[in-house]
Amino acid sequence: MKSQGFFPMPKREAGKLLILLMLAAILFLPWFRNTNFNGISLFGWGMGLYMLVAPAIGLWNLEKGDKKMS
Repeated sequence: MKSQGFFPMPKREAGKLLILLMLAAILFLPWFRNTNFNGISLFGWGMGLYMLVAPAIGLWNLEKGDKKMS
């Protein structure tokens, strides 16, 4: 019997997770640490953006999931 993994994940959520992982991987590339904008490295700006985007996407998924169940 073919294993489907630990739990089913909708394609929409998997896509959002993939976007977050790609953003994190891009931000850890070396040239983001050396380039500055307004006195802060691009890594810092990117991590600040990531701190806003990641929870927002999580809340968006939670909201969409609640509407599907009711």
